[in-house]
Amino acid sequence: MSSTADVDDDVISSLPDAVICHILSFLPTTESVATSILSKRWTDLWRSVPTINFMDMELDDLETCFLFNEFVYSVLLACNNSIKGFTLNIRYNGPDLCDLGFPNVIKWIKAVIQRGVECLDLKVNSIGLIKKLPVCILSCNTLAVLKFNRFLVADFSSVRLPSLKVLHLENVRFLNVRDFTLLLDGCPILEDLDACGIMLESEDSLTFQEGKSLSLSKLTRAEMFFCHFHFPLTALHNVEFLFIEIDKVCI
Repeated sequence: MSSTADVDDDVISSLPDAVICHILSFLPTTESVATSILSKRWTDLWRSVPTINFMDMELDDLETCFLFNEFVYSVLLACNNSIKGFTLNIRYNGPDLCDLGFPNVIKWIKAVIQRGVECLDLKVNSIGLIKKLPVCILSCNTLAVLKFNRFLVADFSSVRLPSLKVLHLENVRFLNVRDFTLLLDGCPILEDLDACGIMLESEDSLTFQEGKSLSLSKLTRAEMFFCHFHFPLTALHNVEFLFIEIDKVCI
């Protein structure tokens, strides 16, 4: 008599490839790749999963950093389809490791952008360091969801994110408030904004005309937590849900 586990395995294996790949897309990529050992039926299924998820990765030394880099590159090379989602939540336990590893992070981001990524979720953490957000992200035509944590957004001349509907920022640093508003202004169909812990290198404020020109006409939801700089609240006049904690405003 077959065990319950055997029956469950048979049921799952009998599903269409597309359904199995959809299920695998909710797993961390390390676990998705590990299913390749189950049987010949599963050997290559992970290659067609439309999302890549590296969650809660902690790198303590050069060896683990090198092995992780090799694994990510191998996954990117092996994927058959366009990459719809890319999640990277990584902690380098040491500034030297971060300096060595971050150039690879930039290459991975460029690779998924070239393959039409629609959802990008990034967090790169290292004690005492905050890295600059790759500017290629700010001109990605396919991005619909962008979330990033612990980055400096600087040295860009323009922003063009025509498909972006969701923007979540946490512990993000800008050179000044103009750069922050320039980012928002480059998202013409933005619907969902979450900005928590926004920091500025300079306390320069917007002029009245600059504040008035910012329009977020499609925005329906906004949660904003920041202080010590002016923000044009008139840009939020269309929102249906608004939670805001701010010290200074520009009407």
